[in-house]
Amino acid sequence: MTRLAHTPKPVTSAMCTDTPQPPAAPAGTPPNPPISVLFAMDAMHGGGAEKVLADLLKHLDREKIRPALFVFTRCGAYLENLPPDVPVFALFEDPERFRGPQRFLRLAARSIFIRAAKRLPALMRLAARRAGLPRNFEVGVSFCEGMNLLLLSGAPRRFRKKIAWVHTNMARHKYALGKADFSRAARAMDKIVFVAKSALAVFQEIFPEIPPRKLVQIYNPVDVDGIREKAGIDTAGKPPQNRPFQILAVGRLEEVKRFDRLLDAFKLVLGQSVDARLVILGSGGKLAALREHAHKAGVAGNVEFVPFLENPYERMARADILVSSSDYEGLPIVITEAMSLGLPVVATRTTGAGEILNARGGPYGILTDFTPESLAEGISAMRESRTLTRFRNSLDAARRGGFFPFGSSTAEIERLLLGLGSGA
Repeated sequence: MTRLAHTPKPVTSAMCTDTPQPPAAPAGTPPNPPISVLFAMDAMHGGGAEKVLADLLKHLDREKIRPALFVFTRCGAYLENLPPDVPVFALFEDPERFRGPQRFLRLAARSIFIRAAKRLPALMRLAARRAGLPRNFEVGVSFCEGMNLLLLSGAPRRFRKKIAWVHTNMARHKYALGKADFSRAARAMDKIVFVAKSALAVFQEIFPEIPPRKLVQIYNPVDVDGIREKAGIDTAGKPPQNRPFQILAVGRLEEVKRFDRLLDAFKLVLGQSVDARLVILGSGGKLAALREHAHKAGVAGNVEFVPFLENPYERMARADILVSSSDYEGLPIVITEAMSLGLPVVATRTTGAGEILNARGGPYGILTDFTPESLAEGISAMRESRTLTRFRNSLDAARRGGFFPFGSSTAEIERLLLGLGSGA
């Protein structure tokens, strides 16, 4: 059954602590030098967390923060466009740059090291030395769940303070480290940041041993003005008329995104004699399987697969709706980006999607159950002209009212980093 977005269970104040504030300097005191902050990721592939980090690295105030990046593998679409003043430290080079035995040996070395490091986190000290990582970072940030968390907990002397970022619903997330290892590494952090209140609440249920004073909630920053500029629009998106209804989905082609479910839902929509086209924008290992799924479903002629685009916003601006078909999400950045362009959303009822679509005067989209039938029902409901117009007007009003402003979240992150870096 399809329903409008509903308000998620509120998070109590005990689950969050105020973001620490850097101490004020006395009048006439010379400005403090910028603190050094290392952000750690597995790689910089075209996912939501990677995009948020790439944008954050561009916008952090260099008079206050001197950022650097560590990746286990030097690869990913967002790696190429980082600011030139951000040094990148890598443990492994991209295996795709090599052919034959060289490629096989590098893939094997990476796999063996990761398996070993899960059992012996102290190997991360060797990884830090091998990558040429300096020892004097005021703050280390594991910006996503996974092996990068072990870098901070396994090589603690390189960081005076340590922060972990959680972008997902840990109840549904497949643990890269195992629950016990994740808990042990998380307890070594000074702060754990959650991109959604619902993600924080779920985390505390699963890991009650983590002290609440360590938990902080900060929404992902979204550069609304920058997105709209890249899309080439000045007002809420108004797709051209007299062409098939355009359905857009964006994300890495992974199991969790459940684009197979979306293809099945799209088949049901077409079965209603609807003139529609589905565009799936993203890259990943499921491309061949999804193409085959589209052929078996008989919808391949109406489906377009578009590889990762550095600027997907022009395609977003030309779409009628965005659809998110995921099994779980922390705070899906693509939904907030679509909303900033006035693009109505149909999404499966993940905690992250529900929190966004109900925030500050929502609902701003339609939530559905996790079945092709419910997703198809939501898409069909959104096709009605009155429904589309209502959501576009609501989204335009939300944007003009400062919905998810970029500067606010970035400033919160800077205050957190400075507060820890200054010893507050």
